[in-house]
Amino acid sequence: MFVRLLAVLLSTVPLLAEVPPPSEIARIVGEAMEAQLVPGVAVAVVAGDRTVYLAGHGVREVGKTPPVTPDTLFCIGSLTKAFTSAALGMLVDEGRLRLDDSVRRYLPWFTLADPLAAEQVTIRDLLLHRTGLDRHDLLWSGAPWSLEESVRRIGHVPLSYGFRSRYSYQNVMYNAAGLVIAAAAGMPWHEYVERRILRPLAMRGAVFTSGEAVTSRDWSAAHRYGAGSIPEAVPWYHDDGQIRAAGSIKAGVRDLAQWMRLHLNEGVFDGKRLLTEKTFRDLHAPQIRIPDGGSYALAWQVNDHKGHVLWSHGGAVAGFRAHIVLAPGERTGVAVLTNLDESWIHQPLAMRITEALLNVPSPAPFTAPAKKPETKPAKQAVPLAQASRYRGRYTHPGYGDVRVKEDGAGLTMAWSGFRVPLRHLGDHLFETSGDPRIAGQEFQFAGDTLRALGVTFRRATPDPEARNAVIAARVADALRVTPGERVYLTGPATKLQDAVRTALLARAARMAATLDEATAAVVLPGEYGNMASWLDRGGVRRAVHFHWDDGSRHADGLNTSHDEELDDLYAAALDIDYGNLRALQQRAAEILRLGTVRVSTSAGTDLMFRVGVRPFNLQDGDASPDRGLRARMRIDRDIELPAGALRVAPIEESAMGVVVLPEARFGEATARQVALYFDNGKITRIRAEQGQEAVEAALKDGGEGAMRFREFALGFNPKLAENTLPGVIPYYGYGAGVVRVSLGDNEEMGGAVRGGPVRWFFLPDATVHVDFRYLVRNGKLMLTDPSASLAPR
Repeated sequence: MFVRLLAVLLSTVPLLAEVPPPSEIARIVGEAMEAQLVPGVAVAVVAGDRTVYLAGHGVREVGKTPPVTPDTLFCIGSLTKAFTSAALGMLVDEGRLRLDDSVRRYLPWFTLADPLAAEQVTIRDLLLHRTGLDRHDLLWSGAPWSLEESVRRIGHVPLSYGFRSRYSYQNVMYNAAGLVIAAAAGMPWHEYVERRILRPLAMRGAVFTSGEAVTSRDWSAAHRYGAGSIPEAVPWYHDDGQIRAAGSIKAGVRDLAQWMRLHLNEGVFDGKRLLTEKTFRDLHAPQIRIPDGGSYALAWQVNDHKGHVLWSHGGAVAGFRAHIVLAPGERTGVAVLTNLDESWIHQPLAMRITEALLNVPSPAPFTAPAKKPETKPAKQAVPLAQASRYRGRYTHPGYGDVRVKEDGAGLTMAWSGFRVPLRHLGDHLFETSGDPRIAGQEFQFAGDTLRALGVTFRRATPDPEARNAVIAARVADALRVTPGERVYLTGPATKLQDAVRTALLARAARMAATLDEATAAVVLPGEYGNMASWLDRGGVRRAVHFHWDDGSRHADGLNTSHDEELDDLYAAALDIDYGNLRALQQRAAEILRLGTVRVSTSAGTDLMFRVGVRPFNLQDGDASPDRGLRARMRIDRDIELPAGALRVAPIEESAMGVVVLPEARFGEATARQVALYFDNGKITRIRAEQGQEAVEAALKDGGEGAMRFREFALGFNPKLAENTLPGVIPYYGYGAGVVRVSLGDNEEMGGAVRGGPVRWFFLPDATVHVDFRYLVRNGKLMLTDPSASLAPR
């Protein structure tokens, strides 16, 4: 069949199918929607070089009236993969790569658990799902780390099948293909796709991130079945920081009709050839069998359906389903987009319309969704003595750390971006519940091992001495003491202080008995003291400031519980690329100087300010003598570890707008939906749904300075962004993408506000842009490449 399909494909003379009337297509769509209770569907039908049906059916969001239109944006999921393979084909045509090139030619660091396979794997292997890896989607989905980090991590995951032995669907490898495109094209995957595919095809509505989609005029809500199989709206999967070559495109069917025209006309669009004939045939030729039937080309399934060759692919993102079917012999195509998760009606609907076009018998009628149980099986209680045996941190080099804890009601699991309950099934076996993205995953404990997510985790034994050594080494590296330089250590003797002293002595430093005789200081937890006057004496004076057992904050800026997990996180956050950190901070400072900075959040914050020529403080981990000589303000001499924040005191009178805090503590009260309105850098109005008097009293007690805008800070440390503790902002918001604004005295920042206590507020889901040059979207750092232009879109 494999050879026959290829022969049929290459010898078929394109013949246009007879198109059924629009009323018949609309009837088929309506029948499918009614059977599966789908809120909204969009359909495009192409015949030859014409779009013959283009319509939206139903509503964008259940319970609301705005209708689905041909331009309504849906997540198209894995339909994106064909854009990635086409982009690679265009790079082949440009002479920049070959599909049979080694992946390591473009990504030298790429690896797989099988070293021989890692050496041999080609770009074509990535596209054909034949590396031997199983899906492992949770390695990237919802993860706090970058997509490149996901590709690096999967190199530690064992292969499930022999290399090139079979087809096994794999998203991470398509994301690796996107990184290959970036390396070969000299620009990110999405920029190349936009320039070479979206623009030439006039796909004007298509975007790559959820942030772009939900700020457009016409986008669909995501849905899944609730109780009684009734659809309900759910949040979008936010992927602004994970633009995936495997599935990030959002589009309407008007745009997908253009995409289908390109393929039905063999790489030609409006008379212009975008893909050579040779490359086009390579993209669509069946190259590996799919175990469930049919074959796979380069991001297209190839099937013989009742005597007709079909190219097809499905797409699934939380809350959405999509399907596309092309009949190249008859030059017809169908695209179906739906806004309901868990419903597989997109595929049979696309096929039913295709069969109507091909005039072949249709299958049985569409079926109704299966009823979901109203209640779940009762949770089996685990005796406390037994529960304690499972507690701990379990680690895997690819999947990272899983932390199992008691929460009073049983066990919880924290891993990646998830924190969910574990339901006991008996015999040391548990399963996840709660978050539908990870619900139903089995966790099997056996001694000091945990089998979960397709890999084996091993219990990590805490080693405080090793952790202290890591911290001490980083502190000493940051200071770069000159031989004989005197360093003062604050605070009473501790094992951490001993480790720092040992590391400094090994670098030929001398210990100072008092601060006055020192030119460098190490400020350990809780011992900051009054160092301002010493730092202001200038010269090479500088201090490394390290908060241990401290630094965790609630979004309202006040202390919250400091879990031991955060201690490990802080230690891990010392091991980063400081050169890249500094370059990102410098690039962000350049962008922030370009114009008016705008900060917004989902809670309603809408704040604007200008930086002007105010100095930036880069918390970049550099505490060298030269750093002291370059210092422009006191805070430049106070170097924080872990590093990560870019800080500035904006021009105070430029701060205008509102900061909205969903919940914040003021005095003994907890206020809710607090809105602080700024005009010329001063709070001029305060509103709160609850606790307004407490807010007003606290700010009034702080004097005039407490009512003045102080500082804007943006975090860049990628390791601190891996926090899994809900409601906790690690290390003062230095994690990548965390925004901090504050009130009060900003003398140390080079600002003009004097007096008033400092009060921080964290905006973990903020969006920050300067004239639509986006630094952060929905809490995800968009500036990941120091050379990126971040040009307005």
